[in-house]
Amino acid sequence: SLCCFLGAASADIIKGTVLDIQNKPIVNADVLIRSQSDFGEPFRFQQRKTNADGEFLIDLPFFGQPHAIAWAVAPGKAPFGISLNTTKNSIRLQDAQILQGRVVDQNNTPVKDTAVRCVGLQGGRDRSRYVDLRGTPWENKFRTVTDAQGKWQLRCVPAGDIAHLQMQDARFVTIDRSVPEGQDSTLLQVQPGAVLTGRIVD
Repeated sequence: SLCCFLGAASADIIKGTVLDIQNKPIVNADVLIRSQSDFGEPFRFQQRKTNADGEFLIDLPFFGQPHAIAWAVAPGKAPFGISLNTTKNSIRLQDAQILQGRVVDQNNTPVKDTAVRCVGLQGGRDRSRYVDLRGTPWENKFRTVTDAQGKWQLRCVPAGDIAHLQMQDARFVTIDRSVPEGQDSTLLQVQPGAVLTGRIVD
């Protein structure tokens, strides 16, 4: 697993450190901060990379708002985040497990070159533990396409958690599916999409 400890470095800066399970700093870990100046306002995003000491900084005037979330991820780890405050914060990321499956059409024929992505995660036991990547710069971070046999594979979910998958292809109706980690294979059966055309009249 992986830890991220955040603390107020000054009145203006929040300092964070990304660590592995042995409490060693992770270099070049990805960090994404989402903040709002107030509820109902548009989200603001900024991305960070940890330095040689596994540290990153967040500027409080822009990101130190009361409504701020930080996510962190590193190779082989599943993403996770916490709500930020100006005191010490910590987040623990687990090893990412593999999800796999197939996409077929209504005739059970494999569908090639269809995008499958993980857009969110939810705790298997603690359902309040949730990561929602939709609408963020990371919404396509965990994305793959099916091969000639319609097979796909993603490494994005902690052991025991639930992944929220989305299948998108202009040829078919979009599919959203919640898949628990540990499920041997997930079959996504798509249906043909339709294009609506028309005109607006007075």
